[in-house]
Amino acid sequence: MANVYIERKLLWGFVITVGAVLALSVYAYLNIQRFIEADEWQDHTREVVNISQQILSGVTDMETAQRGFVITADEKYLQPYYQAHSTLDSLVRKLFHMVEDNSVQEARVSRLRRTINNKSDWVATVIDKRRQSFEEAQKLVVSGVGLTRMDEIRNLVDVIQQEEDKLYSQRKVLGSLTLAQFQSSFASMLIVAAVFVIILFFLINSNMKARIKAELQLKSASAEIQDLYNYAPCGYLSVDATTTLININQTLLDWMGYTASEVIGRLKYPDLLSEQSKNEFRSRFKYEIDEYQTKGYVNGLEFEFMRKDKSIFPVLVNATAVFDDSGKFLKSRTTVFDNTARKDAENRADQLRKEMEAFTYSVSHDLRAPLRFIGGGVQMLEEDYKERLDAEGNRILATIQKNAERMGHLIDDLLDFSRMGRKELMMATINFDQVVSEVLEEFQLKQAVNIEVTSQPLGNVRADRSMIKQVWINLISNAIKYSRKQPISKIEIGRIDTDSEIHFYVKDNGVGFDMQYSHKLFEVFQRLHKVQEFEGTGVGLALVKRIVVRHGGRVWAASRTGEGAIFYFSLPNYINHAK
Repeated sequence: MANVYIERKLLWGFVITVGAVLALSVYAYLNIQRFIEADEWQDHTREVVNISQQILSGVTDMETAQRGFVITADEKYLQPYYQAHSTLDSLVRKLFHMVEDNSVQEARVSRLRRTINNKSDWVATVIDKRRQSFEEAQKLVVSGVGLTRMDEIRNLVDVIQQEEDKLYSQRKVLGSLTLAQFQSSFASMLIVAAVFVIILFFLINSNMKARIKAELQLKSASAEIQDLYNYAPCGYLSVDATTTLININQTLLDWMGYTASEVIGRLKYPDLLSEQSKNEFRSRFKYEIDEYQTKGYVNGLEFEFMRKDKSIFPVLVNATAVFDDSGKFLKSRTTVFDNTARKDAENRADQLRKEMEAFTYSVSHDLRAPLRFIGGGVQMLEEDYKERLDAEGNRILATIQKNAERMGHLIDDLLDFSRMGRKELMMATINFDQVVSEVLEEFQLKQAVNIEVTSQPLGNVRADRSMIKQVWINLISNAIKYSRKQPISKIEIGRIDTDSEIHFYVKDNGVGFDMQYSHKLFEVFQRLHKVQEFEGTGVGLALVKRIVVRHGGRVWAASRTGEGAIFYFSLPNYINHAK
């Protein structure tokens, strides 16, 4: 098929044609608007006549009802009166609104309104008189006042309708003229449009060539994107609202040992999981789906995927939700990372940690025997040879005894630190107010005159009671120790709730610390103050961190030197998680 191209003269013809079409279109549009306006005014005129006729009918019904009641005194004849009385006012207001553009008609309608009101009052007076006496009502009727007002109403309505009929004739002529102008302009526009279609054919031919070229480029780019999707270094999948797989990339298919036809539309997301992960998914599904649909994403979910051959490998899953305009979930965009290497590294690290804990426990335990021997030897020397030793000898014995005791405390702390890493968590719902009260009682703080302790309600939490009590013991003893140089030690204990965590804190007015060294606080044997100033082994806060981390929480602190310190630890907010 031969190619067709647009010549310059055709392009100029197209521009001229479009200009002519636009001009004729505007002219036709203006004519049709005038025609529509004229037609609307004709409708307006007919409606004015119709409403004025309804008003006259209503007044007539009112007059008829009055006469029937005067003659019979039967209340049922007043039904048309009540109906007319209830509608006349709204009809007159509507008529007045419709003739606001015509000052002459507006004056007539105003006069009609006053006359109708007078007529209505007169009818009401006649009805009231009839209820009292037929003769009184008859006198009013015979007086001719009602008839005079009725004639006045008829005359006013007739004048209003005559004026509207005159306006209707004028507007009808205008509408016919406008329609003829529109017809001629529309015929001209059709002729120009025919020329325009011919020119447009040539333009379309050129545009089609460019479009075909763009489509070929788009197909090439789409193929590249699909290749990137299919063979990315991570897995991709999408599920619908029922968790049915609707898309999956080749990388994940290769990991799983499936083909696309075996998965898409056939399997649901839980079908990819191992039995253990299926159970975890079902137990966590409600909370995580609510969070997913609220936030629109979830990150760092760990599962085990089961291949087609039933072998299992760990994965890390991140997902983003896609919603329609009404907020309804459509599908997910999910990335899957093979977590095997990371899990292997974590297992190796966990094994090394266990070995280190066992080593620490063994060494600490084995040190007890020689330490007891040293302590016993010093005690024997003090008992048997204290009188024979000079002051320097007794000072050396006291120093040996003091350091042996400090070594004993250090070994005890190391054993506790090691034991907390191995001990199984016994989770239960416990009352923190009760636990803290027990700790304060053990320290006899309630009887202390130079220590002020204020505690907010701490509520219930899920935790291992013995372990978490040790956290409170260490933090409160820390606050007491580092604020004891103040005239009055002030200790505050409190709780702060967030969506995902509960924060607890112990605040004191002690010596504080420099925040640039805060990263050392919770590490073993790290101290920010000298032993001569404040006793301790440097294990207490490390033990706090180990216990809290095992509960799924975290620890941190804030302070300024000389202005006290506040130590925080957090625990998961299981109540909010369950919602």
